[in-house]
Amino acid sequence: PAIMAENNPKIAAITFDVDGTLYDLPIQKLMFAKHAIWHPKVIGAWEREKQAMRGHHFKDYDGELNRRIASSLKMSTERVTAIMDKLFKESWISTFSAKTPLKGMKDLIVELREGLIPIGIISDHASAEKLERMELGGLWRVNIDCSALGALKPRTAGIIAAAAEFACEPKN
Repeated sequence: PAIMAENNPKIAAITFDVDGTLYDLPIQKLMFAKHAIWHPKVIGAWEREKQAMRGHHFKDYDGELNRRIASSLKMSTERVTAIMDKLFKESWISTFSAKTPLKGMKDLIVELREGLIPIGIISDHASAEKLERMELGGLWRVNIDCSALGALKPRTAGIIAAAAEFACEPKN
């Protein structure tokens, strides 16, 4: 029995990723393309540098990402930061609406929220505004932004932070 308990920990909370889980990421990228097309080099450098940084911890993740993009493109960090803010804090966010979530997702989230197990978000990036635009805001007990913790998934900082907010062990 003790071994079974260790292999089957009690579920204390359920967490969701946002990008590619709550909505169809390829479709969202197509909607974003009309904005991204104006900055193909920045988008390409962003994809390369983001992947190179994945799994590593940084004191200031977003700042380090922008510095790396700027260095790779021989641009000023200030210019890259302005472009990245416009692209991802404005244009990307503008592509989200109540029609964005996968069919049945809102019903599932509402049903889970009404149950006994709390639910939350662990996402690589800030998701509060996306969730609001998808009419999924306010449904989560926990909302973790891994980039604010200095490292994207698969680093465990997001899971550890969520577990602390849920007051449970990460394995649960």
